Amino acid sequence: MRTGLTGVLLVLAALPAAAEVRLENGWVRAVPPVSDTTAAYGRIINDGSVAVTVDAASVDWAGGAMLHTSTEAEDGTRSMRPLKSVTVPAGASVTLQSGDKHLMFTGVDRIPRAGESVPVCIRVNEERQCTDLPVRRSAPE
Repeated sequence: MRTGLTGVLLVLAALPAAAEVRLENGWVRAVPPVSDTTAAYGRIINDGSVAVTVDAASVDWAGGAMLHTSTEAEDGTRSMRPLKSVTVPAGASVTLQSGDKHLMFTGVDRIPRAGESVPVCIRVNEERQCTDLPVRRSAPE
C-alpha cells in the first residue's frame, strides 16, 4: 500500500506546476450605444514556471470574442487581424492595449455602460478563466 502512494506522489511531483495566470488592470472600453463592437485591455501575467497559451476568449454579452492585434502598414493605415493565440512566457506578462494586442468583442447584444462590470473569460492552456472587468471610457492610470 505504501509503494502505491509513493508512486502516485512521484507522478504528481513530475507534473508541471499549475499555471498561475491573472489579468491585471483589466478593463472593457465603453462605447456609444450604436456600436456593436468593443474591446478589453490589461496585462496577462504568468507567475508560473512554464509558458502558457491564451487561445480563446468568451463573453455572454456578445456574439463573438477573439484575440486581435492591430498593425500599421507602410502608408500609415491601421488594420486589425485575429490572432490564433498569445503565448505568455514563464514569469512574464503580455500587455493587451489599444493599437496592439487586445480582446475584441463583436455582435455585442447589450452595450456595457461605463461604471458597470462585465464577465470576460479567456482560455489558458485549455482551462477557462473568468473575471469581472470594469467598463471604462479610458485606460486606468
